[in-house]
Amino acid sequence: MNNTTINVSKLHLEIIKNPFDLTAFIATPISDPNIKLTMNGKINLADIKKVYPFDDNIDLQGIFSMNLALKGLLSYIEKEEYQKFEAKGNLNIKDVVLKQDNAQLKNDIEITEVNLDFTPAYAQLSKCDANIGKNDVHIYGKIENYIPYIFSNALLKGNINLTSNYININDLYSSENESSPENDQENQENEESTTALIQVPDNLNININANIKELIYDRINMKNTILTCGIKDKTLSINELKADIFTGTIGIKGFYASKNALQSLANINLDINNISTKELCKSFTIFDKFMPILSKLNSNVVVKLALETTLNETMSPDYNSINSNGKLLLTNIDIQNLDIVNQVIEQIKVDKLKTIKIKDLALAYTIKNGQLLTQAFDFDIDKTKVNVEDGYVGLDKSLHYTAVVKIPTSIMGKQAIDYAQGLINQVNAKGASLSMGNTVDFAVNIGGTIDKPKVSIGMNKARSIKENVSEKIEEVKQEVVEQAKNTVNKALEEAQIQANKLLNAAQQQADALVKAQKNANDKILSEAKAKADKIIAEAKNPIEKIAKQKTADVILKQAQQKADEQTAATQKKANQIIAEAKAKGDELINKAKQ
Repeated sequence: MNNTTINVSKLHLEIIKNPFDLTAFIATPISDPNIKLTMNGKINLADIKKVYPFDDNIDLQGIFSMNLALKGLLSYIEKEEYQKFEAKGNLNIKDVVLKQDNAQLKNDIEITEVNLDFTPAYAQLSKCDANIGKNDVHIYGKIENYIPYIFSNALLKGNINLTSNYININDLYSSENESSPENDQENQENEESTTALIQVPDNLNININANIKELIYDRINMKNTILTCGIKDKTLSINELKADIFTGTIGIKGFYASKNALQSLANINLDINNISTKELCKSFTIFDKFMPILSKLNSNVVVKLALETTLNETMSPDYNSINSNGKLLLTNIDIQNLDIVNQVIEQIKVDKLKTIKIKDLALAYTIKNGQLLTQAFDFDIDKTKVNVEDGYVGLDKSLHYTAVVKIPTSIMGKQAIDYAQGLINQVNAKGASLSMGNTVDFAVNIGGTIDKPKVSIGMNKARSIKENVSEKIEEVKQEVVEQAKNTVNKALEEAQIQANKLLNAAQQQADALVKAQKNANDKILSEAKAKADKIIAEAKNPIEKIAKQKTADVILKQAQQKADEQTAATQKKANQIIAEAKAKGDELINKAKQ
């Protein structure tokens, strides 16, 4: 194949007075492509419809013009010897419009202008102004290594700057279930769509700086977004994203990696300041799934979380795969007509708790295996103290919580005191010796589901209930620890296997070198002996034979010396091959340990 030569000495075509010319010559295409290429042309896209049978509902307009000349060996570019390679030209696209009336094309595409200038080292994008539906983008930057990228699919490098007034990412990848106020609820209930999993290319190394006035992703609406990110090794890394969201701000760091066509991985660190709990649940599905009770509170919230999850082929998170831990700080909480609270009040009959106002509440949580586990937390409702023990919410909306509510008798009416005394009597009948004090400690057990909670009230039962829940918490925590150990052990196991393969391959290579050298030495010594024997055999008398013997001894000695030197050099090389393989194996094992 490397002896193949491609020679297009002339290619000329015209589409209704739009000329296009190309010449191309490529030699040694495998080892080091030797390229001579020229392209010159101007095409009015509106004329294409006159010669190609597009559907009547497609509108295509715009001017495409190019002049490009390339000449030289591809290796010149790869070695950065740009002075040896000739590359010059320009690509200009103007006033392009692509519309389709039957909505198979979701968004009209309008390109005001694209201008790209070529040099051997890079292509300079001086202007790119385009609109995709309501989305506008304005891009400029530099693309490096574009010639090896075109001819040998090498790594494409670059630095891109992007500005925009409005980008809705849902418009750019979704083909159904558009995000809008009218169908948000429908999308939430039915998450199936024909959205394809976004694949990040593996041969790009692009850095992007973006400034976007309004950026929408899923149900998250961000204003005044400043973003720095990079694309490398099939991974989109968000180095920093800052934006205004509702009445607060958001900060994001993390990455998105497309593992395969059916699944990808997202890892996010999120800081949100001063937004309402209702807005939090509306914008972030993780809170809507695991903490929907937040949407029923009137409160502002500060959120800090770290999250990792796989995404399926519809770009939806696999909630059972979510690993997350975080903290929420809720301020100025106003709770009214909450089913769980109503059930507690109905049983203990303390009407003053119907309206609950809490100044500050801090929550720490962990999500693992489809369960959200919250650490114990306390808060005050006027003179009432509430201690909520460790508990968890399942992905199936099941609730598993206990709490101790300490209510002063001074705010309890007669019905409440009678109810409390009845509970005390029940406990004392079983051998306890409780009495009514200045406060009554109610043990509250919360079960059922988020939609249909079940509340039961008791006395002095919190300890046993707490122990049951704590055992579950500890069980899940231990499972997390064991899973982490298994992950490390598996990584070490795989690294050891790879290290052994490297070492075995190196040993085989070293043994082959030593064996080949032994065969070569045997040949050297055999040839030297044959030569020595011949010299001795040519002796015509005893004196000459003694002289010939000395010559033969020198030949044999030199041959042995040469063989020993080559054996030592080969053994040194063999040892080096094994040492390098061992070092690579150790590096793999150390990385796995990390």
